[in-house]
Amino acid sequence: MFAHHSVLAENNKMVFRCAPILFLLIGSLLLIHASESLAVPALDNESLVVAVVLEKTLIDSSTIGIDPAQRLWRMKLRIVSVESVVGAEDVLRGQEGKIIEVFSNEVNAPAGASSRIKARISFHGDERGGRYWIIGTNGTKSK
Repeated sequence: MFAHHSVLAENNKMVFRCAPILFLLIGSLLLIHASESLAVPALDNESLVVAVVLEKTLIDSSTIGIDPAQRLWRMKLRIVSVESVVGAEDVLRGQEGKIIEVFSNEVNAPAGASSRIKARISFHGDERGGRYWIIGTNGTKSK
């Protein structure tokens, strides 16, 4: 009888010794899961950019995970200058000289390679990722 009681007491001690580790492990897993499932969307943002078009390609949106499938322009731009837009977060501030990838679903996207354009650009996404989009050119917003 005492031997059985002694084994139970030892098992209880083992459980109590392991409990803090188990709680930490479970808590860590819950935090990791929560951080993966909860992403904060980007604030309303917009920048007025002068840039040089380095590449311009027509693609199918489904190749980059955007559904429903549609034709998009994918462009690489070298930023020449950035201006803030009143009332919007300026996500491209300080990016002069950098090359960014932007997308446009406009039928008549801005000029081709080697052209200099003036465009309104916005970032759509969250801290896990997103894309820059041309939302208007020559100072006028597109739909």
